[in-house]
Amino acid sequence: MSIASRSLQKNLTVGVIGSGISGLSFTYFLSQLRPDLNFIVFEKQKEVGGYIHSETKTYGKDANSSLKKSVILEKGPRTLRGSSDGTLLILDTLLKLGQKEKIYAVHSKSPGNKKYLLSYEKNSNDEALTEVPNSVETLFKFLFSSLTKYSIINIFLEMFRKKKKDFSKDESIEAFFKRRFDKYLNENIASAMIHGIYAGDTSKLSFQTIMPKLAELEKTDRSILLGLLKQNYKAFTTKKLEKSGKEECQIELSKNLKDYSKYISSPSIPFINLKKFLKNYPIISFKETGISILTKVLYENLKKNPKVKFLFEQDIESISKNENGKLSLKTLQKVYELDHIRSTINSHSLASLISTSLLAKDLQKLNYSDILLVNLFIPKNLLYTEGFGYLVPKSSILKHNYLLGCIFDSSIEKHSFRLFENNRLLVNLINYPKIKQEEINSLTYSDFSKKKPADLGYTKLTLMYGGIYNKEVLSQSYNQLFKKVNKILEDQFNIDLNVYKDENGFILEKTVIENCIPQYEVGYNDLYENVMKNLQSEFEGKLSIGGMSFNKAKSIGVPDCFMDSFESSIELK
Repeated sequence: MSIASRSLQKNLTVGVIGSGISGLSFTYFLSQLRPDLNFIVFEKQKEVGGYIHSETKTYGKDANSSLKKSVILEKGPRTLRGSSDGTLLILDTLLKLGQKEKIYAVHSKSPGNKKYLLSYEKNSNDEALTEVPNSVETLFKFLFSSLTKYSIINIFLEMFRKKKKDFSKDESIEAFFKRRFDKYLNENIASAMIHGIYAGDTSKLSFQTIMPKLAELEKTDRSILLGLLKQNYKAFTTKKLEKSGKEECQIELSKNLKDYSKYISSPSIPFINLKKFLKNYPIISFKETGISILTKVLYENLKKNPKVKFLFEQDIESISKNENGKLSLKTLQKVYELDHIRSTINSHSLASLISTSLLAKDLQKLNYSDILLVNLFIPKNLLYTEGFGYLVPKSSILKHNYLLGCIFDSSIEKHSFRLFENNRLLVNLINYPKIKQEEINSLTYSDFSKKKPADLGYTKLTLMYGGIYNKEVLSQSYNQLFKKVNKILEDQFNIDLNVYKDENGFILEKTVIENCIPQYEVGYNDLYENVMKNLQSEFEGKLSIGGMSFNKAKSIGVPDCFMDSFESSIELK
């Protein structure tokens, strides 16, 4: 069901609650589609950004600021998935706003793209970081690691298991893996993935919502393994045919990308070429500016628009329908009459503003997880394990004091290079819409192989604690946290923080983010439909919801929120 039922009439006023990436991108797209509309953006904090927050710290002994060094600490998301449609829109927006030099990426064959899961041997204290497979060699190592060696037989037996009888019934991710494979794959692999994305528990989260492609494979191919083998075989043969020149790889653009070209503008780089190009770059980063560049450039652009007004430090008390057929938004200072309201805030916060409605009851049903982020910076290069980071599975989480995962920020930065630095390649991407995937792959690999990562001279890590499991971990003192982090670093990387804690530039900071990640629990799809239905029946299309809680992609990533804002703006145009 559509969030909005009709286009907005001319010269109306739209209120946007929240100025994170969802609120800003919605305002940006709708203001381009409908330059006649007026916008008021209500923000509770003193600045834009929401959960996106890149904080710059300076250090150095010399008092002269020109000799001081600086480091960017990410207090929320930090990278984008390479080839998702939402990422394509973000990159095109940044290119159009003159930010080409700020966009970095990690090549798929770079050591910075390695990802790990923490594994351990039962009945022993031996632990290791097991690389998530990205080649035949790493696949065999992974299969015979402690993470999967107890499940190998059940992985192959999955092909012979009967498929689910009733696909209309939802189930938890844990229930699915136990039904199709065994409990070990859930405890050792699936749980780790969910810790990294949702900070959630596989025994509660919805399989149909979070893993719809796997659900579809069971439905259409009877077996997950058979379905994946078919997909890989098709991809392999297509690639082989294209390489020989007998067939060209066909990429079909989504309706959203076509709508963007039709209603916003032609992309700076044709989306088909950009999509092919980004297959080589699974990680987009912003090491010079931090990911806050996304919200900053959107804000700076919108500030110049006389039709857009930002109001900061706003405490909203209520939203209600009035006699004029409009919505009244009441703050501590004033009551605003608005023709449409777009909410991008936490669903519980929105529910408190419309507390008497059925919609409010449904909004309250969505649970959230809390996160404790620990930013660590040591002004010496001590990290010799290259990669993006590692995740901790359910089988190890208690042993590690509810550590969910660790991000190797300095390794990502070390292996990040400007995405559009090669002018020859950029010209080809812009001017030759039928450039072949194999040619792009060859050019990007040639470019990548010539670049040598420099020693940055520092170690930067982010550790994630808590999630849905334990709230007590959020209130740890600095000393308690220092000991726990030090234990992890000693065990995994042989780094003793006591040696470096008194050095100029040493940073260990914690950030508690409460109710930040929505938990798409079993039955979420039905809850989503009820929310959309009640939005329509109670507010007649004059209130819409964006952000992570209830978006069309049913996903929490920055690109998904960005794309949801675009889709919703198209509906209202």
